[in-house]
Amino acid sequence: MFKIGQVFNLTSPVSKATGLVRVVGADVRLGVALVLLDKARASDPITVKYDRWIDLVEVGSASAAPDPYIGLTKPPQLSDPVKKRMTLVESAVAELLNVRELIFFPSRGNELFEKLSIKSDVSKDTVRRWWNEYLRCGTTAAMCRTYTRNSTQDTAGGKRGRKPHDPAYNSGVARHNVQETLESCYVALVVTRKLSLWSAYSEMLQTKFDIPEEIFSRAGKGLLRTPELIAKYPHPSFRQFDYAGRVYWKKHPPADKPPARGSRGKVVDEAFAPGDFEIDGTKIQIQLVSRYTRSQLVGVPCVYLIIDKFSTAICGYAISLDNFSWAAAALALDNCFSDKEAIFSRLGLSYISSDWPVNHLPRSLTADRAELVSDMGQRFPISGIPVKVTPSMCPIAKGTVEGTHSHVKHFKKDEIDLPGLFVKFRQRREADGKKDAALTLEEFEFILVEIIMSLNRSPVRSGRLPLEVLDADREAVTRIGLYAWGLENRPGFTREVPPNFAHDFLLTHGTGSSHKLGILYDGEIYRSDVLQTSAWVAAVSKGTVKIDVVYHNNNGGVIYFKHADNWQTAYLYSIDFPHGEEAASHGISFSELKEIRGSKKRAIDQANLDRQRIDKPKLAQIQHITKEARSARRASDRINKEAKIVPLPTIEARRIERTANRAAESAAFSAAVIAPLTVVGSATTKDESSRSAGTQKTKAPEIRPANPDAFTVMDLWDEE
Repeated sequence: MFKIGQVFNLTSPVSKATGLVRVVGADVRLGVALVLLDKARASDPITVKYDRWIDLVEVGSASAAPDPYIGLTKPPQLSDPVKKRMTLVESAVAELLNVRELIFFPSRGNELFEKLSIKSDVSKDTVRRWWNEYLRCGTTAAMCRTYTRNSTQDTAGGKRGRKPHDPAYNSGVARHNVQETLESCYVALVVTRKLSLWSAYSEMLQTKFDIPEEIFSRAGKGLLRTPELIAKYPHPSFRQFDYAGRVYWKKHPPADKPPARGSRGKVVDEAFAPGDFEIDGTKIQIQLVSRYTRSQLVGVPCVYLIIDKFSTAICGYAISLDNFSWAAAALALDNCFSDKEAIFSRLGLSYISSDWPVNHLPRSLTADRAELVSDMGQRFPISGIPVKVTPSMCPIAKGTVEGTHSHVKHFKKDEIDLPGLFVKFRQRREADGKKDAALTLEEFEFILVEIIMSLNRSPVRSGRLPLEVLDADREAVTRIGLYAWGLENRPGFTREVPPNFAHDFLLTHGTGSSHKLGILYDGEIYRSDVLQTSAWVAAVSKGTVKIDVVYHNNNGGVIYFKHADNWQTAYLYSIDFPHGEEAASHGISFSELKEIRGSKKRAIDQANLDRQRIDKPKLAQIQHITKEARSARRASDRINKEAKIVPLPTIEARRIERTANRAAESAAFSAAVIAPLTVVGSATTKDESSRSAGTQKTKAPEIRPANPDAFTVMDLWDEE
C-alpha cells in the first residue's frame, strides 16, 4: 500500500500537511511521519495517526506521486570546502539515523543536535537543518546536489565573500587555498610574537608571498593598491587574514576567558515593597528641532528614568539636550521626589497628582559608576539614601531600568510614527531622522510623559503580584497601582521629603565671598534684596565674608544662600543682565558665563595687542620730537647766554602765548565753519577776492622794544 521513502500527493490537508509529502517513518503505535516537499526550507516531520493515513490512501486522498529528487547524484567536481562540509553532513546524518524515535519526536533530539554541533563546529540549528534536509531529499547524494546547485563559487573554487567595487582590484585568491598559510602565520606572528594584525599581515606578504618591501605604502596600511601590482603579486586580503585569526581563537579559546554566568533571575525578585529605586540615563534615537524655527536641528535628547523595583513603575524622569551629567540626574531625582501636579499643569495634561502618586524618598538607589559617584554628586549619599553602585560594564545589575528604556524607545511603534525617529544601529542608506524631524523638546516631553503614564498603567506580570492585591481595586494590578498599594499595605520603606532637601543634597555647593554689591561667586556678582540691609552693609564694611552658596550647573543666572536658616535667592547682576530675573529666565549656564568672560578677556587682550602695534611707530615719532625739542632748547639757551638776553617774566610770556594761540584757534575755526558757509552763500567779486587775498598777505606788525639797543627774546618771535 505504501513504502518508507515513497512520495504522495495529499489533496486534503491532514495535520497541517498538504501537497507533496514523503513518508519517512511508520509505526502502528506512533503513527506515520511525513515530510513536506513543497516548502522552501525543510521542516520537522509531521506525524499522522496510522489508521488515518491508511484511510487516506484507500479513498485516494493520498495518491502516489513521482519523487522530485530521484536520480540526483553527487556533482562530479566539488571544491575542497564543499567536500569537507559534506563529510560533516554525512557523519552527522549517520549518527542521527541510529535514533529511530527522532523521526516521530524531533524535540527529543535537542541534546544530540547540541552534541553534533560542537563536534562539527556549527550551530545546533544547522545540524537540525541537515537532518530535515536529508529526510526531505531521501539520500545524502540528493542532499549534496541541492546543497551545491546554487553555489557556483564553491564549484569553481574561487574567492568568496566581500569583493572590491572595481573588479580590477580583486586578487582572486580563495581562502581555502591559503588557509594553512594564513593560520600558521597568524599563530607565529600574532599569537607568539604579539605583532599587530597589520604588521603581521605585511610581514606574511613579504615572507610567504615574496612581495618586495619597497612597494608597500608607508602612508596607508598594506600595499599600494594598484591593479598592476595585484596582478603581478596575487595575495590574500587582510579580511581573509583576520578571519583566519577568528577561526583560530574559536578553536583555541583563551584559558582566562570567564565562564558563562547563566541565568541569575531578576532584580525585582528581591524587592518586597516600594522603596528600592534604580536610575539610569539613555539617548533617545529621535532628532529634535528648535523651538524658534523648525528647520534648525538641535540633536537627540538625553533622558533619565527612575524605576521602582517592586512595582516596576516609572517614578521620575528628566529630559535634556545636555550630555549625561549630575545636573541632569539631579533634575530627575528632584522630579521623582516632588509632586507631579506642576508637570501636568506646565504641559497642559489632564492628569492629577493621584494618577502619579510618587513623591517619596526611597530606601536605596541603584546607579552605575557615573554621575552619582562624581564630585558633583558626593553630597547625595549623606542625605540618608544609600547609593548602590553596580559593577562597570554590567547593565544586568540594574536590568529593570534598562528594560524600561527599551519599552520607552519602542512604545507602540506600529501605531505611532514619531517624526525624526531612527534606529540605534543604522545600516547603509537607512534614514538618520534628520530629514523628517519636526518635534521640539517641549512637544517630545509631552509625548514622553504620555508614554510614561501609559507604561505605568500596564499590568504587572502575575509572578510579581502578591495574593492580597486580588482583594484590592483592579487598578492595583498595574505598575502605578501596585506602587500605591504597597505604600499603604507594606509601609516603612519610603519616607517623606524634608524641607530644603533639593537645596541641601541635589544642588551643587560652593563658597562665595561678600561684595559691596552682593555676593561674588565664580567671577560674577549676584544681588538680592536681603543683602541690602544695614546689617549686611556693616558686615561687608568690616572685611570679606565667606558665604556658602548652592546652584544648578545649568542655570548660572541664580544662586541660593542661607539667611536666617532659610535659603534665599540671589540673581546675576551684570551689564548684560541688569535685571536679575532676566538672567534666571534666560537659562544661561555657568560654563556659558565662563565662556562669555573668556570671550571678553580675549577681546581686551586683542585690543591691547592692536594698541601696542599701532603705538610703536607713534612712540618713536614722539621720541624724535622730544629729542629735537631738547636740542632746540639747548641752542636757545646758548644764544641767550652769549647775547646776554634776559627772558621775560612768565606771566608776560604766557600772555603773548595765549594771544598767538587764540589767533591760531580762530583761524582753524574760520577754516572749518566760515569757509564752508561762504561757499554755500553768494559768490564774491573778483576785486573782493583780490582784496581778501591782499589782506591775507599783509604781515603782522613787529613788536619791538622802545630802546632799539635793548634786544630781547621778542626779537626772535617773528623769525622764521
